[in-house]
Amino acid sequence: MSKSTIRGNELNDVLVAIASMDREELMEQFRVYPAPFPIDFTDAFLRAQSLDKLRHFFAGLVMHCRVAPQIYARAG
Repeated sequence: MSKSTIRGNELNDVLVAIASMDREELMEQFRVYPAPFPIDFTDAFLRAQSLDKLRHFFAGLVMHCRVAPQIYARAG
């Protein structure tokens, strides 16, 4: 999987893409996201969170790592 670094002007588009993700898409992104550290959320923990919270967690992860999520990299 190639990593697509987010440039400053692309961040808004990435956040809009994250805002449109449903629960299943977000849970898959947590499994495959190429973070430089382990993402150790269990499926049970992720299922227990609201959809807004999942989006918030994932947006924070993406903003920290500056790597576009797979779904955005394919579309962009």
